[in-house]
Amino acid sequence: MPDDLVLHFQGQDRLLGSPARLDRAIPIVAGVLVLAVAVRLLIGARGTGDLAVFAAGMSALVLVMLGYARLRFANAGLFLADGRVGVIGALGRRTGVDASQVDHLQLCTLTPASGRPYGLLLFIDSSDRAILRLSSADLIPAEGLEELSRKAGVRLLGSWQDTYAPADLNRRFPGSVARATQAGNSVLAHPWRTRLITFRCHRAGVRGFADRFARSVRTVSRPG
Repeated sequence: MPDDLVLHFQGQDRLLGSPARLDRAIPIVAGVLVLAVAVRLLIGARGTGDLAVFAAGMSALVLVMLGYARLRFANAGLFLADGRVGVIGALGRRTGVDASQVDHLQLCTLTPASGRPYGLLLFIDSSDRAILRLSSADLIPAEGLEELSRKAGVRLLGSWQDTYAPADLNRRFPGSVARATQAGNSVLAHPWRTRLITFRCHRAGVRGFADRFARSVRTVSRPG
């Protein structure tokens, strides 16, 4: 059966920009990854080779992040079909519920301690529990959200100006925040824990750099 309504992300993401920007960045990062791998294969296990491995690893990580963001722009969004309303994931997978199960759609902005704020659309049932959620939903045009609300017969409440910390939002609407987000926020929101984690990571990074530098010196100075 054809969809009654499908809404996708539009505009510009606060962190990664627009689809056009992602389309330009992905080939560049992929080129850096290929170059770093080629350098590592040509140089072998030398000091410069270690840097090439590091560059390849970082490039691969960035490439995965950019690729996922591009998939979200291409596929993620909201749908209404055959009396069911729900969300579409980055790979196009749909998760929906009967519109009769949704009391209202709630707009808000989540402000995690570990990153930038982002818009969150919640599907709230009659017990004030979130049964579905879509992050970065502020990239969906307002008129599209209003059309979805009207066609599904579900109220649209709140606004992107309503900001919540993860713990506060989850208390108001249980199930609105993923457990991983709650756990990360509870750690990073604590100033002493954050300082301790930063200090330990800094020490580990310094030791790791010193070890790599020493290995590089020994490799270069080795006769033959």
